[in-house]
Amino acid sequence: MTITTDKPTTGTTNLGPRIEPLGPSIGARVRAVALRQLTDSDVAVVHEALLRHKVLFFSGQELTDDDQVALGNRLGDLTAGHPVAKSNGSRAEIYNIDSTDPEFSFSDVWHTDVTFVQRPPASSILRAVTLPPTGGDTQWADSQAAYRSLAEPVQHEPDALENAHEHSTGSTDSAMLVDADADADA
Repeated sequence: MTITTDKPTTGTTNLGPRIEPLGPSIGARVRAVALRQLTDSDVAVVHEALLRHKVLFFSGQELTDDDQVALGNRLGDLTAGHPVAKSNGSRAEIYNIDSTDPEFSFSDVWHTDVTFVQRPPASSILRAVTLPPTGGDTQWADSQAAYRSLAEPVQHEPDALENAHEHSTGSTDSAMLVDADADADA
């Protein structure tokens, strides 16, 4: 799903969301918007900003699970909160991450969000409900910028490789492998 808009992605007017880039390739803060009251025009600006900046930060939002699902539905088609772990919240679309859960806690390891499924999600909405007194930081990486920074001959090396994404909690019977080309062969 793509959305185009003639609205500027940065600006100082109060006529809609203001997008403030946080770095040269990734991240922007979105101001002057209430996520529970987005107009169609606001949704278009937010979606375009997400495509451009890849990670958006919204401060001062008080969202319920239902509000988060409604926001996700405005931005695209939703998936289950997690394809392997059961949702432990009020909505199947939301997977509650608990840093004290030893089986499905990703708080201290690098990961990507469910890229091992046949049709990986385009994005995720992360909403902090309870933060620890220290830590709790989420860091983001821009793999497109990393790829573009490689010398051209090095960029072609990964293009010739095949891969399989895997989800595993450590035991062999819980691994889930997905062939990236399975749809093409079916």
